[in-house]
Amino acid sequence: ARGEIKRLDFIIAQFLSAIRPTRPQLELEDLNQLIREATRFLEPEITDRRLTLKLELRADLPLLRVDPGQMKQAFYNLIRNASQATPPGGKITIRSDLADYEVSVTVTDTGSGIPPEQMGHLFEPFHTTKEKGTGLGLLIVRRIVREHGGEIAVESAEKMGTRITIHLPLGPKPMRMLPNPPE
Repeated sequence: ARGEIKRLDFIIAQFLSAIRPTRPQLELEDLNQLIREATRFLEPEITDRRLTLKLELRADLPLLRVDPGQMKQAFYNLIRNASQATPPGGKITIRSDLADYEVSVTVTDTGSGIPPEQMGHLFEPFHTTKEKGTGLGLLIVRRIVREHGGEIAVESAEKMGTRITIHLPLGPKPMRMLPNPPE
C-alpha cells in the first residue's frame, strides 16, 4: 500500500508540474553544464542498460538566461525517455549547437522509434506507450521549453530511433524594420 501511495503521489506531482504554469527563475547558465549534470544523474541507469552515451557539446555556446532547475528537468526527462526506449547495446547522443538566433539541444537514440499513429499524441497528458510511464514527461518538457520562449521538434522512425530537439532563443527575437517609404 505504501508503495502504491508513493507512486500515486509521484503521478500527481508530475501532473501538477505539467499543467501549472510557472515563471522561470532566469539565471545566466551554461547549458552544456546542465546537460552534464542531468546525464551524471542518469549514468547508473544508462550503465545498467549497457547503453553508450555520447556527448557532442559545442564548446563556444554562450550563457543563456534559463531556469537551471527546470532545464535540468527537461534534459533529464528527454535522456530518461531515450534510455528507456533504447535496447541494451544501443546508443544515445546528446548534441548542443549554435545558430544565428538560437541554441539547440538534440537527444538522439537508437531505440524502437515512435509509431506514426502515436506521433500526434506525444504531448497529451497521460498518453504513454510505456508499461510504467505516466505520460507526462514530454508534456513537462514542452511546457518548460515554451516558458523559455523556445520550441521542441520530434523526428522518429520505427525501429530506427528518435531525435528530439529543443530550440531556445539566444535572446529576444530580433525585429526586421521596413524602411520608410520614399516621399
